[in-house]
Amino acid sequence: MTEFRERANSPDLNPIENLWGIVKRKMRDTRPNNADDLKAAIKATWASITPQQCHRLIASMPRRIDAVIHAKGAPTKY
Repeated sequence: MTEFRERANSPDLNPIENLWGIVKRKMRDTRPNNADDLKAAIKATWASITPQQCHRLIASMPRRIDAVIHAKGAPTKY
């Protein structure tokens, strides 16, 4: 078995990217004064992501896989 040392190039198939997108959108208007405030804001925002949001992302995986296959590996809307 060969070990690959490259990072995965399939963000369309990685729901964590979408979770970070949610955090980014929710924090768009946040203006932390220092690193500790930033860390606290990220933690609070991350904690506000609901289990339902996570379940929806996981449930979207079959559609994501189909989209990547249809796009022949090119980027998709995900």
